[in-house]
This record gives sequence, structure tokens and C-alpha cells, in this order.
Amino acid sequence: MHLTTFRCTGNLAAQCLREFNVGSLSRRRAGKLHQPRVFDVMRRCARSTFQVLTKRAGRLVRTASRLPTWPPNVWMGVSVESPAYIWRISYLRQTPAAVRFISAEPLHEACLN
Repeated sequence: MHLTTFRCTGNLAAQCLREFNVGSLSRRRAGKLHQPRVFDVMRRCARSTFQVLTKRAGRLVRTASRLPTWPPNVWMGVSVESPAYIWRISYLRQTPAAVRFISAEPLHEACLN
């Protein structure tokens, strides 16, 4: 994907989400180079709201530290599919996103103590 070709006109921002697997943003190879560029595109598309969901919660804090500011239109979420993954929520809490969410489906066990 060539991010430099994206412009925020029409429905391009929504198309961007459909065409790019945001999950690959958390992979080591994509992290340092592509994450800031993708977040910049999302920031420039201020009329759109982006929901970013990851299972790689440990990398959230590092991602946030690489950004000059967290775009207010980027919501951040983590997957918590069982009690074994509740630890991901603590990383999400450290993210400066204005909106943070948890994807708790499917739950095979109750996560509450």
C-alpha cells in the first residue's frame, strides 16, 4: 500500500479502511515505518472516524509514543476473548485515544471477577 496516494476526498477514507488490513499495523515490520504514516492519513481525514482494533496490545504504548499527538478521530480498541487476555486492557488504558473500546466477542467465559 502506498499511503502517499491517499487523499481525503469523498468516501476514500472509508475505502482506505476496507482496503487496508489495519491489523498488519501492529506487526514488527510495519510498525516504525508505516504506523506514523497511517495515523497521519487518519488524522488528515478528520471528518471520518477510524476504529482500530488490535490483539497486540503491548505495542499500543510504543505506537502512541511515536506519534506527535493521537488523532481525536481515531478510536482504539483491544480484543479480550477470554480471561487470559484481560491484561490487554491495561495497555489500552495507557493509550491517549479519546475513545477506547473493548471487543469482547465471543466470550466463552465470563471476564469479570
